[in-house]
Order: sequence, then C-alpha cells, then structure tokens
Amino acid sequence: MDNNRRGVTRRRVLLGSVPVLLPTTGCLGSLDADDSDDTGGGDTQFEDVAVLGTAEPYSIAATPEREYEYLEDDEAVRIEYDDSSERTMSFDEWGRRRATAAAADEMRSLLSDEGLADAGASMGVIERDDIDESRTSRDPDPSLFDREVDIGVTVAIDYQYGGEELVREPETDFDTLVESIPPYIEVTMLFEERNYTADVPILCWKHYADRTELDDV
Repeated sequence: MDNNRRGVTRRRVLLGSVPVLLPTTGCLGSLDADDSDDTGGGDTQFEDVAVLGTAEPYSIAATPEREYEYLEDDEAVRIEYDDSSERTMSFDEWGRRRATAAAADEMRSLLSDEGLADAGASMGVIERDDIDESRTSRDPDPSLFDREVDIGVTVAIDYQYGGEELVREPETDFDTLVESIPPYIEVTMLFEERNYTADVPILCWKHYADRTELDDV
C-alpha cells in the first residue's frame, strides 16, 4: 500500500484482540438490507455473509471536510446543512461521524489501489449484533463497538441469483476481499479545537440479490 497516497499519514497498528471471523449468515438489517430473509426470499441456498476483514489494521490522520461551529461551553458543534436546517451534537459524536467518513474514503481508495473495483464502501449502522458470534473464532472485542454512535464502514460485494442458480458473480473473490480489508482502522481527526481518535470497524459484506426482484423494479 502506498503510505503517501493522498497525503494521508498512516502507520501500522497491532491487531490485538480484534477477532478473525468465520462466515456468518446474519440478516444485516441495520445495514439497510431487506427486512425479509437474508436474500429477500424464503427458501434459498444463497445466504449473505458478513465478516470483519483480516488484513493488518493501520492508522490514518485526516482533516474535517465539512464546516461546523464549535460551541465551547457545551462541548458541542452545530452544523448547518444546504437546506438551511441545523443540527447540534456533542463534539465526540461529531468526531466519530467525521472519522467514519474519513475511513469510508480510505476504503474506497484502498479498493481502487488493490484493483477491487466491483466492491464498494459506504457508511452505515454497524452493531455487534450484526455479527453471528456462533460463527466466530472468538468473541468480538467489545471495545470496537463501544462508540458514541453505532456507525462504521461496510465494504459490500454483490452477487445475483435467480431461483436456485447463481446468475452473476463479481470478478473479485470474497475471500480475496476479506484478506485485503482490515477489521478496523484507527482514524485521528485533526480538528482545530483538539484531535479526536477512533477505531472504526469495517465489515465485509457478501450480498446476494434476487435477480427476479431486481427486474421488477
């Protein structure tokens, strides 16, 4: 990996107690997946898989790209959106949200650098319950999910099936994806007021979609 890419400061960090996960069949409802079964239908041999990546974790430093107003007395920030609406949140929640956005950008760059163009990275709600602990080699490190807001990065790769037949496979093998993605990255946001550091969990998601349902859209 190019440690000078995009001017982002990186260093390797120890894996510590972050688990290596085996394939699971969790429904990932909190990741905006269908509210129905794993793959949108009843009986099927195709089930979604959600695991943390197994590559070596590393750290980055980033500066916030969104403007905000710091409310010193409340240790909070106020954000104004394009439609003139406003929102106030604690500084720590703001730091967590910006760190997660920086981690998602970093994962998109990593996917491009590794030639994994058929996978995509996005921010989303990631909770410990999204991981099927019965399929793990050890329990997930609780500290990775002890956050101000339950968000993280999802790196998804899509498969399509029709009936009992797989009709579309991505060029990237899911095992290769998992081996290329770290379970988390440590992000330090360089705010003017103070730095904020967070370990952002990264979930690899092998998603199966019913081709017949897609054709009906």
